[in-house]
Amino acid sequence: MAPSDISPEPQYVEFSHDGAWGHKREIPRGSRAKPTFEELPVIDMSGSFSDNPETRLRVAQDIARACEQVGFFYVVNHGIPQQLMDDTVDAARKYFEKPLEDKMKDHIQEQRPPGLRARARRQRGPAEGRRLDRKESFLHNYEPSCDPVPPTLTEAQRALLHQTLWPEGDSRFKDACFRYDSRMMVLMRKMVQMFVLGLGLDEHHFDYKVTHSLASCKKIH
Repeated sequence: MAPSDISPEPQYVEFSHDGAWGHKREIPRGSRAKPTFEELPVIDMSGSFSDNPETRLRVAQDIARACEQVGFFYVVNHGIPQQLMDDTVDAARKYFEKPLEDKMKDHIQEQRPPGLRARARRQRGPAEGRRLDRKESFLHNYEPSCDPVPPTLTEAQRALLHQTLWPEGDSRFKDACFRYDSRMMVLMRKMVQMFVLGLGLDEHHFDYKVTHSLASCKKIH
């Protein structure tokens, strides 16, 4: 057998998924290899809010190219003030600094609505021994009351919405989350329009479908 007929041993990269190691993906080589990248694209979203359709199209094309060639990207000039982001992080930090017995009142296993999640489980890294992964997170869901475009929901649609178990006596944390979510929904709808425009369709093609969000937001500590 000629040397060229011998297929090289496949190589894999290991990665963590959903908090656990043990997953791997083959590294394509030779004719199967694809162009790679060394950094994530940065998309300037300011043009997406322009009244000029050509300016919006350029942003949409940048996003489409990033999705096709990389799969991930950063966005800047997205319309969410830095002060709002800082206030949200600060409010979350102060929540997680509370005594454990206070936070456990919001624990998701104690109450059905989303709230505090705490986890301490053992994981194994690719070249590490066993270790504890300790983290807390607070999960909160979409609430129509903080949507800048209040939706008209059917009873069936409302049944899909989960109420959040907000901490008692901590209106600052809830208000900060609401203000952040409100601005994020504006960006979310604009992102959908840019995705659609990048596909060659009218940017408002799916507006009637994007009436409300079923997304959740998780603060991780």
